[in-house]
Parts: sequence; structure tokens; C-alpha cells
Amino acid sequence: MKHSSLLSLAARTAIRLLPLSALLLGGWHELAATTLSAPTTVTQCTTAEPGSSLHIEDPLSCSLGGGGALSSFASLTTGPFVSLSVQAMAPGFPVNAIAASAVADLLFEYQVTGGNPGDIVPVFLATNLATTGTDGVHGVGFAFVSFGSADFLGESVAACTAGSGCGSPSPSFSGVLKTFVRSGKGGNMVNIHVQASAGSSPNSEAASAFADPFIFVDPSFLNASQYSVVLSPGVGNGLAAAAPEPATWALLLSGGLLCGVGRLKRGVSKRSIGDEHFSDS
Repeated sequence: MKHSSLLSLAARTAIRLLPLSALLLGGWHELAATTLSAPTTVTQCTTAEPGSSLHIEDPLSCSLGGGGALSSFASLTTGPFVSLSVQAMAPGFPVNAIAASAVADLLFEYQVTGGNPGDIVPVFLATNLATTGTDGVHGVGFAFVSFGSADFLGESVAACTAGSGCGSPSPSFSGVLKTFVRSGKGGNMVNIHVQASAGSSPNSEAASAFADPFIFVDPSFLNASQYSVVLSPGVGNGLAAAAPEPATWALLLSGGLLCGVGRLKRGVSKRSIGDEHFSDS
């Protein structure tokens, strides 16, 4: 079973353009909250065993197997803060006949408002990515975040189970992505994808993946307090209780303590990790 259609959501999503009449009558920043595109949310759960294959999809959550030896679970929360989590488990017998996978994918738009329309504003996306897996081939966790800008180069980062070959040097990431946006202008997109797959092995396998984002204006930017970040309708920009404050993230970044980030132009390429467990039918 391929997830190529899911993984290309960002590439296929059309960005809404503000009409000229709206710009003349109201200004970019005053229309921001009502002109951002709605988010795209998808969760998928799949289990397969001899004589039976189950697959369900839901915008926010799915579950198969009830947490048993063969099970999959996916959860996507959009408020008050964004969080994506997936888990997959599969027993080891019979070989190549039992597998499970779980996917969660979120695509949303963001915008900076305040100041003067067109101001170039530096923005950060703080994120925690975590993956676990029992095997680099048969129990794989994968997490990916891309932080885009309509007018400037964005950044992306990925984390995955060791040995899975996704291109990431680590199974986890805690840090900041950075780009610039123009105040009052839309078309800035964030895509978050997490996936876990397990099975097709003589051993019991399990995997999980997690991601959360928080977007804020660079606190060191002149008059940063004049600007605000607006997200797609229904998408919260709350800060998880355990996450550092924006000023702390900025300090870590300025001190060069965060690494593993790639520019979107040459960023980590999302691909479906563990699809070898399932075949097209």
C-alpha cells in the first residue's frame, strides 16, 4: 500500500491569493484571519495478516487492533496546540504475512500580521520530533516537518529510526527552523508528517513517531512585539507545557546548539518508510 498521494499533499495544495480589491479596501494584515486556507488533516491505520487486511482513514484519529500484538494507532490534534502521534506493532509469525502501519499528516497555512504590510519578518518554528523502532527495516518510525515561505527559502527537518536510510542522522530532533515572511501576505505553508510501520519479520516489531510545532516571531527582531502569527482556521499555536519559551529557543539557536536542519531546496525528501510491508492490491 503506497502513501504517495498523502506525502504529496503539500505539492498539490493550491495557495489562495488575496484579491486586489481586498488589498485596496482593507489591507493585508486586517484580512489575515479570514483568508487563510483550511488545514488538511489525514490519519491512516492499516493492519494485514493472512486472509485479512484492514484499512481506515479519519481526519483526526484512527485505531486498529485495540493495542494488541497486531495494531496501529494514529492521532492528530490541532488545538490548543498541534501534536501528531503514531504507533504500529506486529507479531513475528508467520514471516512476511503480518504487518501494521500508521500515518498522520497535517498541512496548514500561516501568516504574520502587524507592523506595516510587506514588512520582512523573521519567524521560527520550534519542534520536537521523536521516533522509535525495533529494527531499521521492519520496525521504523519517521517524522518530518517542512517550514515554508511564499517569498523566501524555508527549512525542513526529519528524524527516523536508526538504519532505516531516510537521510536523517538521528531518531529525534529538538530545535528551531527559520525563515522570513512578509507581514500580511499568505501562502506560507507548514507540512508535518509522521509514520510508523512494523512487521514482515520473524520477530515481534514495533515503531512510533511524534511531532509538534510552535511558530513565533524572532524575539530579537526589532519591534517583534508588534507582530503576531495567525494559522489556518481551527489550528492552534499553543505552546506545550514542557516546551521552552520562544526566547529560550532563540537563545539556543543563536548559540549554535541546534543542528540537523536542511533548507527546503535541499531538505530531507519525504518518502514512505516501511512501505515494503504492504503491496498494492
